[in-house]
Amino acid sequence: MKYATIYVPDYLKNNRLFSDFYNRYNFYVNSKYIFLKNYFIKYGIELNTQDLNINKKIIFTIYLDNIYRTSKHLNYLIVREPSIIYPSNHDINKFNHYKKIFTYNDKLIDNNRIIKYNSQCFDFKKIKIQKTINQEGYTLITSNKKSNKNGENYSLRYELIDFLNQNNFNFSIYGRGWSQYNSKNKLVESFLNRVPFLRPKQNLKNYKGEVYDKRKTGSKHLFHLSIENTKIHNGLITEKLFDSFFSNSIPIYSGPENIKDYVPEDTFINIDNFDNFNDLFSFTENLKQEQIMNYKYAREMFFNSDKIKYFDAEYNSRVLAKSILNDL
Repeated sequence: MKYATIYVPDYLKNNRLFSDFYNRYNFYVNSKYIFLKNYFIKYGIELNTQDLNINKKIIFTIYLDNIYRTSKHLNYLIVREPSIIYPSNHDINKFNHYKKIFTYNDKLIDNNRIIKYNSQCFDFKKIKIQKTINQEGYTLITSNKKSNKNGENYSLRYELIDFLNQNNFNFSIYGRGWSQYNSKNKLVESFLNRVPFLRPKQNLKNYKGEVYDKRKTGSKHLFHLSIENTKIHNGLITEKLFDSFFSNSIPIYSGPENIKDYVPEDTFINIDNFDNFNDLFSFTENLKQEQIMNYKYAREMFFNSDKIKYFDAEYNSRVLAKSILNDL
């Protein structure tokens, strides 16, 4: 048996990365790594987290995001986070230590050393679309976050919240951090959350608390605000869109400009297609039942098409494993 390492944060050590668990934010989040581990085993390679490979002869190391010191072995990088979180993930000048880079960022792909790979993928065999009755209104299910980085898309969430509040829409917010003060300046944020009497009042009339199962909760609502953290990386399409699909809701989506290359336009409502929020919500409020069902039918057709493979955990794991095996 040969050995390979996948370098992970502490909470995923001891091969917890390969535990098939179900949680409220990422359902079966580790399926892609389980597929990867099993694929390598077929070729006599045991993939472990770094703590379990001490004193073993390693033939290659995989890193999750470009934030670690690379090893002396063959090194590979899986890009997960956007540049507003880890800029070096998308800086081609920072890739010198890697044999290959696996990324969703279409602007970097060369199909030679920088390979198209989607880390935001799902085990569709384990996911069931929520059954829904009497869906109504709008929801946003996300943590309360802000950023001062160029290219952030968090601000759009707050603009939508303000608009829906001011116009008294049937609207519910769920997620962590909305009862705390949030600022682009993290020092200010930390200070004001430690000294509550100085904290500015926030309009939380639509906040309904945290949820255990965001897809089940989301299924109560007809429309789901699905706003990516950033729009600057073509090909970055995350669970924010698919949580709405899995909830059987209609996504009101803001994401990369090439979204239609991956997801049919008739499956979601693209915020970028409207001049302003008045036009957007006039459109949603006037949808007829037949039009609503057309969105859901289009989603079913998409899930049964060849296009869905880009979001499939098993497919992406096979792409990654084959590419590495070709180097050995």
